[in-house]
Amino acid sequence: MKIERLHYFRDLFKEDQLSKDPYPSAYKWECQEIFHREWDVETLDFAVMYDRALNHPISGNLWGGNHQSAKSVMLEFIEINREFVRSMFKDLFSRQKDLTMRIQRFHFHCDQMLELVQKKRPKANDHFHDGYHMPTLYLALRYPDEMVIYDPEVFQRVLLLIGAKNPGDSTLARFTKVTPIFQSQLRQDIELMELLKRKINLKIRQSHRSTRLPFASHHRTYTHKPHFNI
Repeated sequence: MKIERLHYFRDLFKEDQLSKDPYPSAYKWECQEIFHREWDVETLDFAVMYDRALNHPISGNLWGGNHQSAKSVMLEFIEINREFVRSMFKDLFSRQKDLTMRIQRFHFHCDQMLELVQKKRPKANDHFHDGYHMPTLYLALRYPDEMVIYDPEVFQRVLLLIGAKNPGDSTLARFTKVTPIFQSQLRQDIELMELLKRKINLKIRQSHRSTRLPFASHHRTYTHKPHFNI
């Protein structure tokens, strides 16, 4: 990995995205703030809490909206077996356990729950949590200083652009190891953090704190088309 390339795309993100007013990805920070305000894994009415935690006028790009989506199916899961789904999220958010294994287990349990949904709705054939997008989204909302959304094609392009060895290896296991490096490099840029504070209007000011860089900037920083071939 060539750090100077990583810094180039970080600076390009500031020039290209943070020069816009309004900042087009601000809603992602807002989703994160809402999630932190509403999430309580121990609450009795888990379905109501989950619904409130994933609630934003602009949500289609993240969880697919409220109908025929990852969110709507998860609410079905909760209706069928609330306590099992609660345990799924507890396990996913247990940072003392291996991250890759947590994500894979969550996906496996979604497969199990879908089989129960199919007993009620035989035509149901998708829980919208495939490809690890949703498990990593939940993690990015819960721990934005540690996780971003996993997209293997995006990640492979990132590895290629920054000159990483074996860019074809875009597995989840590698993603969970490399992401903290990206996050660390972004957080070190004080100018970037100050620009984000000015561009994003959050009700809870501590959501801007410099030790936390929400996930939205990660993909845009490293997938923007460069001005030159690298």
